[in-house]
Amino acid sequence: MLTPQLIALLSLSLATCMAAYNIFFVPSRADRAAVEARLHKLEVSDANHETRLAGFQQSVEKLADTLHQRCQAIEHQLGEVGRMREDMAGVKAELRHVVEGYNNISNKLDRLLERQSK
Repeated sequence: MLTPQLIALLSLSLATCMAAYNIFFVPSRADRAAVEARLHKLEVSDANHETRLAGFQQSVEKLADTLHQRCQAIEHQLGEVGRMREDMAGVKAELRHVVEGYNNISNKLDRLLERQSK
């Protein structure tokens, strides 16, 4: 059973515990103000870093896009060079065929001329 003396003793113990808690764990107004100021400074600094990081990311993305476009242009040009080589190989084959035909005709004409001259 709780007697008035026990209630008074418990109240005093509770008050003592709360005072000790406030002394050791609750910061003063000046400490709280300093912590809040430091926190605000860190938040501002963090926001500045995030802004700079976003700008850097945009720059990197633009550079990546530019490099991608240049690579595509080079790949296109290499494809064109490959097609040109294929075309040139075809033209060379046709020229060989034409030259062979010309040589055959020339040889036949030479033989005809030799026969006529005999």
